[in-house]
Amino acid sequence: MNPPGEEGDIPNRWASQVSIKQRPSDEIFGEKPRFEEVVIGQEDLVEKPLILKKPFFVSKPVGSPPTSFEKIAAEFASSMGTFYSPSSPGKVDATAVWCPSRRGVSPGGLRKASVVELRLSEVLSDGGLSWAVGHVERSLSGHITVLREAMEYAVPVVVRITGGDIYREVKKSFEAGADAVIISPRENVSPGTGAHPLSLFPPAKRAAKEAGAAAKGQRILYEGARTGFEWFVSLAMGADAVGLDLWKTGTESVGRGNLISGLEMMEREALSLIGLTGHKSQKELDMSILETSSYDVAVVTGINIAGYDREAPMWLHSK
Repeated sequence: MNPPGEEGDIPNRWASQVSIKQRPSDEIFGEKPRFEEVVIGQEDLVEKPLILKKPFFVSKPVGSPPTSFEKIAAEFASSMGTFYSPSSPGKVDATAVWCPSRRGVSPGGLRKASVVELRLSEVLSDGGLSWAVGHVERSLSGHITVLREAMEYAVPVVVRITGGDIYREVKKSFEAGADAVIISPRENVSPGTGAHPLSLFPPAKRAAKEAGAAAKGQRILYEGARTGFEWFVSLAMGADAVGLDLWKTGTESVGRGNLISGLEMMEREALSLIGLTGHKSQKELDMSILETSSYDVAVVTGINIAGYDREAPMWLHSK
């Protein structure tokens, strides 16, 4: 079961390089597969954790949708019990993620949001939270502390990571107290450059394990799936929730109805794949249900090689 790739679309071609291991039919029939909710927000720390009824959020669109898409996507995400990650701060209302930047965001505005997004690249630059300059040491943990105090510990703080040393940045974010990280590879992937999207998961999972993220309820979010298959593979690779680029699902006409249609299409595909692998929910998925015929993909991801039914030799030492 291997969906076709998208010629000329480098960030998305990875989906065509991975297949699933389908279980025999007598192991499939039984309880209907379902999505289980995902809680974003550390227990006893965040007053109003965000509870996602399904493991998705609305990813900021790749491309140039009309400006009206931002507000409609934010309203849609709020109505679906999730959140929308905007392309720029300040463009959408309080139903979306707020992204602090050099423009600054007032504490009052932050308290209206469902999630506050902090972009690691901006925290490490000369910009960042303009209203907090001079209040704390310019560090990731300092920014998270200021955000939490400004919001009175009301909502979760997530850190967006767009590239670089994924292991180091994920571990640093969790140790600094972030409720979740959003790994967003598309921002720095272009033909011939950047890391293979699936190669980002192993170092992220290792960093989360070493930081004790699971015990604290910290989550790994992955942004940019365009199909149900990409959604499914991202969950199997270790994402707790996946950003769905509903703008690129074939329903580009702006409107809440079209967004719902796009989501339903992707959801049916992902759930059918969960069932075909003999599982009942996304929380049972892991990399063992994936395989690849590409040795290069096997080397950078640890996914089993098709026909060999084990990982590439260099991954054996990690067990």
